[in-house]
Amino acid sequence: MLKDIVKRPLLWVMLYASLIAYSIYALLNIHAEVLPQFNMPQVSVVAQLPGATTLWTWRG
Repeated sequence: MLKDIVKRPLLWVMLYASLIAYSIYALLNIHAEVLPQFNMPQVSVVAQLPGATTLWTWRG
């Protein structure tokens, strides 16, 4: 019986297609309060030197 199930490719295609379709449906209909909040820390450094320019800027 297991060999018959493994040999049916259409069954597996339909199974995976339904799983992917439900995953996409669930992803698009998830509520915002279920998603985690990410608070990324930021560091700002201000130095004043007349006539100087910035060499690089990093934003993480």
